[in-house]
Amino acid sequence: MAGFNSNADMPADPLRPLGSAALSSRRSSAAEDGAGPLPEVVRALLDRDAVARLLAEIAAGGEDVEVQVKQAAEGYTDPAHPTLEDARALLDAGAVYAVQVRYRLAGTEWCDTLLSASGGARLVRIRHDPPPQAPPR
Repeated sequence: MAGFNSNADMPADPLRPLGSAALSSRRSSAAEDGAGPLPEVVRALLDRDAVARLLAEIAAGGEDVEVQVKQAAEGYTDPAHPTLEDARALLDAGAVYAVQVRYRLAGTEWCDTLLSASGGARLVRIRHDPPPQAPPR
């Protein structure tokens, strides 16, 4: 795929993590503090077209979408409720450090951080599984 820098730790198609198990990821079996498994984390480098497709896919199928914009490595911008289209435009212009998008898709919660990079963005995706249900007593 054009614009994707692959290595052994990267998915073949960075857009498929939204609904596919065919994705390469790192997952720990247990947190060091014994609190349970760590969330699934995926990293990829996306070109501008892939960023646009990713955000369009989130817009089409995501629920409870929240967008936060980071102007610098520390802190977020004022809470003006940017849209996914705002996020794409800001990343394209190189006007922000990063954009974070939280959403739910097919019952799973995701947090995608898109860090501005030359010609696109570096994606860090975290899957948040719901906590396990305690067995009925």
